[in-house]
Amino acid sequence: MLSSKLRRVALSVAGGAFVLLVAFAVLHHFRHVTAVVAGDRVPPLSMTSLSGRSVVLEPLKRGITVYNVFTTWCPSCREETPAFAKLADKLRRRGVQFVGIDQGEPAAPIAAFALQFGISYPIVVDNGHLSNAVLGARVIPRTIVVKDGIVKAIAVGPLTPHALEAMIGTV
Repeated sequence: MLSSKLRRVALSVAGGAFVLLVAFAVLHHFRHVTAVVAGDRVPPLSMTSLSGRSVVLEPLKRGITVYNVFTTWCPSCREETPAFAKLADKLRRRGVQFVGIDQGEPAAPIAAFALQFGISYPIVVDNGHLSNAVLGARVIPRTIVVKDGIVKAIAVGPLTPHALEAMIGTV
């Protein structure tokens, strides 16, 4: 019979091995995923709503979708967000859909951020690192303009309203 101390050590080793196995599987999976570039079709992405529900994020099949990948603590994200919120309201009448994608923060600070900056477009949370692996958001903010499901333009770093409107106008 194993002593309780030996049993705890065995369980710790087994738990550590399991964590390493899961980490290896995740890294192996994302090793084969390449970020979208202009001309690529954006695949459906599994995200989480601010209420905690699983959602599948898909661009408009006909029309323009603007994905903005951000975090609430990012200075450049905070810099561009007020203008994005106003522009999203303005362009909604033209059928342009904005979607904010937060990189894994809890819902409460994201909701406070949205309220602070007057964001009326949907925000989802990426808890699975898809914005990094699939959308290439290794540096934020990252803005992806998609028309009819196809990536048309990508910008890294903060955008002025004029630059974003010009990006959207060229698609």
